[in-house]
Amino acid sequence: MMAPGMLKGLCGKVGGVLVFGSANRPMDYSRYFSDLNVLLISDKYPQTYPWGYSYIVVSPDNLSSRCIYGDPLCIWVMWDSRLICGSLPRLKFTETTWTLDSLRQIILNNVALMYEDMLLGNNAWASNWAYHAVKDSLIMMNPTIGNLSDFNLMNAYKGSELARLLGELRVLRRLGQGLPVGLADRVSEALSRILGINLPTVGSIRAKASGDAYPSIQCDNYGCMVLRFSDYEYDYYYL
Repeated sequence: MMAPGMLKGLCGKVGGVLVFGSANRPMDYSRYFSDLNVLLISDKYPQTYPWGYSYIVVSPDNLSSRCIYGDPLCIWVMWDSRLICGSLPRLKFTETTWTLDSLRQIILNNVALMYEDMLLGNNAWASNWAYHAVKDSLIMMNPTIGNLSDFNLMNAYKGSELARLLGELRVLRRLGQGLPVGLADRVSEALSRILGINLPTVGSIRAKASGDAYPSIQCDNYGCMVLRFSDYEYDYYYL
């Protein structure tokens, strides 16, 4: 796990240093996939900073405004973070259409990445994307749920198919194990009901992508597309 202590060198250079994400939750940490997301409260990037982290730099006023207008970033900042040094501005989060539309697209992007890695044989990465798609779906159902740990979400939605899927996927992700096709199809089926979109099975994706070594999958509010590329043609299919 990356050491948050390495970030203390930024203290005094910015108004605040905040870490969030699964690397900040020991019970959810995966040595294969977890990274440490860092929020810097500042009007600009510091001239020097430690490498190996995912940074977001935002001014105090901008962060306050983003929370008021429902930026999903604030969900993780307010309920899934740890302050290393400095301070945060006073934040008030408002759930808006920006919140739900953004979370919805994040979920669909993760689903598309799940399909792509299943096609490429990167099944361990497919487990990671499926985990995030399911977890973000649970968060979307109640963006102000608070504690974003896997166990808290599973308990909050105990007995639901999404909670069961999160329990299975978190184990695969922590162990770096591949996503079985049957489990991927269960994820697609469950998310189809939540999102009101007909998400395809892995088999149907494979059939449409047949013959293309590196197909690109894109999912939006209308469904998923397979984008096929060759030397002379470009085509796509809604599934």
